Amino acid sequence: GAAIFSFTGSQPGGTIQVNATDTVNVTGVSANNQVTSALYTAASSDGTAKGGDLAIAADKLIARGGAQIGADTYGKGSAGIITVEARESVLLSGIFPDHDEAPTALGTFVQPGATGSGSQLNLATQRLMIEDGAALITATFTDGSGATLTAKVSSVTELKGAKSAISSSVFSIPDLPTPTGDGGKINLETGQLNISDGGIVTVSNQGLGDAGDINIISPNIGLSDRAQIIAETASGTGGNINLQIDDTLALDSNSLISAQASNSGNGGNVNIDANFIVAFPNQITGNGSDIIASAEAGNGGRITISGESLLGIEARKAEDNNRTNDIDASSEFGLNGTVEIFTPDSVPLQAAIELPSNVVEAEQSAAQVCSADREGKVNNGLAIAGKGGITPTPDAILNSDNIITSNESSGTSAIPEPIETSQGKIQPARGIMVTKSGKIILTAYRTNNAGERIPEIKPNCN
Repeated sequence: GAAIFSFTGSQPGGTIQVNATDTVNVTGVSANNQVTSALYTAASSDGTAKGGDLAIAADKLIARGGAQIGADTYGKGSAGIITVEARESVLLSGIFPDHDEAPTALGTFVQPGATGSGSQLNLATQRLMIEDGAALITATFTDGSGATLTAKVSSVTELKGAKSAISSSVFSIPDLPTPTGDGGKINLETGQLNISDGGIVTVSNQGLGDAGDINIISPNIGLSDRAQIIAETASGTGGNINLQIDDTLALDSNSLISAQASNSGNGGNVNIDANFIVAFPNQITGNGSDIIASAEAGNGGRITISGESLLGIEARKAEDNNRTNDIDASSEFGLNGTVEIFTPDSVPLQAAIELPSNVVEAEQSAAQVCSADREGKVNNGLAIAGKGGITPTPDAILNSDNIITSNESSGTSAIPEPIETSQGKIQPARGIMVTKSGKIILTAYRTNNAGERIPEIKPNCN
């Protein structure tokens, strides 16, 4: 129940600055379970000034058991800026005892009745762990806009447990006016992002405004066991989700990436740029692992996916409890959105190509080429010899065998030659497939999005 506070009314709030050579530990509640431990600044409801800033520098920052570290506004002034620099790690864990809606939190809030806006939450550390319902959060309950949350984590970011969250949201409270503010923005740059057991990264809006944006840069992102990355809205436009992934996005066990809109809102946009996108077969009941930008009465959003290979997931309607991995930008009552998938073995067409209807006569074509003049007509000619090439008659089946000249084939091998290295000969991988057990196998032959072998097309002419 211990706390350090800085409140203000009509004058700018004072700054709280904590410098520790080792650990800052904010833990627990008072003996009567009424008051949480806190490091906290706020702009009061009867004031107009900006709230004080909160700055923490340490090797480690730990918050547990419902503790609050934050900067809020209750009035016309904006909340203060939160800056955390933890050289080793940040751990946020647990909730206020027996209160699921009161998580251990590091964040900034625009409280009910306030007209000021959230400010900024900036965090830098080597390792970020959020577990057992705790939250790194910016939020608004009224007309003020949500704050921007920026986190730079050089090693690993882990979210584990139901409601464990990185969140920037607009909340609607019963019996209070519906908020009109827009959601905030989440910018996360991390060496690895793991979300599991119901953890969530979210920008959402339960009011009339738009959801915010989620921007994540990471070499690898893994979602498992009901993990979510969502940008959803009740009435406005769904937010944008931008995932820049150097290597692999892995989805497993009913995980979800969603820019969905309910009621009359329009779906947002999902942009994923990764090397591999892998969705594992769903072994449990549920919706499967889905990527959606759908809507109810509004229009569906846009999903754009770019990568070397897309495995175990495809574009189709995401039905409840279908246990399949789906990509869906549909709308129930409005216009469907768009799904664009760019991989080396898929070439999206902007429009159908209309082919000419006239049939070219082979003899006429050859005669034109070989009769430039009377003398040339005598000396020139066209001969078809050997297997393959042009069929003798138009109704014959086109033979895909290679032309053989001087007992040598002009075809090329389906599998490239091994590369000589200091470690010996290495066979380059040209494809990837996933077994029913979820095992990933690299192949020397090319594969399509379903992991099936792509037949090599042998040339008819050299």
